[in-house]
Amino acid sequence: MPAGQDKIYYLAGSSLKDLKNSPKLEAFRKKGIKVLLLGDPVDEIWVNHARKFDKYDFISAAAEDLMLPEGGKEEKKDSEIEKVGLVKKLKEALGSLVEDVKVSDRLVDSPVCFVQKGEEISPQMRNLFRSMGQEVPEEKRVMEINPDNALIKKIADESEKPDFNAEDWSNLLMGLASIADGEPVADGQKFTNLVSKLLER
Repeated sequence: MPAGQDKIYYLAGSSLKDLKNSPKLEAFRKKGIKVLLLGDPVDEIWVNHARKFDKYDFISAAAEDLMLPEGGKEEKKDSEIEKVGLVKKLKEALGSLVEDVKVSDRLVDSPVCFVQKGEEISPQMRNLFRSMGQEVPEEKRVMEINPDNALIKKIADESEKPDFNAEDWSNLLMGLASIADGEPVADGQKFTNLVSKLLER
C-alpha cells in the first residue's frame, strides 16, 4: 500500500472487469489510493468477518459515509445543482426506490452511482444469500450524483423548465447507476425507449 494509507479499502462485485471500471473508484484513483477488488462473494464474507488485517481496518469503498484520507471530504461549494434544487426533485420523483439522493464526493467523471447505506450488505451478497434459499430484506440504496458531470448539469438546466419530467430523468439515472454496477436494468426495453425519448429532446 502507498505510504500513509492506514486502511484497506475494498470493493465487492460480481466480476473483476466491472469492479475495475466502477465509478466508485474514481476518487481513489485521483488520490492514488489502492483498493482491494473482491470478485467472489466468499471473499466479502471473509472480509466482513475478519474486519481487519494486521493493524489495518477493512473499509468498503461503496460505503455512503466514506471518508478518504488527505483531508477527508473536500469542502463542498454551492453548485448549480443545489441552487435549482435538483437533488430534492430527483428524490421526490424516485420516492421509495431509493433511501436518499446526494451530491457525490467520490465521483470525478461519471454522472451517478449507487452507494451502500450503513451496514447494508452488497447486492452480490444478497444474490448469494437468495441463491441459498435465505430471505433477504429489500435494500434501499443511496444514489449519488456528480455536480461537475455534463449530463447532471444538463438535467439541472432542464429542471428549470416548466415541462421538466423529473420521473424520466431520475429513471435514466437509476438505469445508468445499475449498469455501472454490472446489474441489468429492471426493464431493458423500457429503458431503451426512455433513452431514445430523452435524446430526442
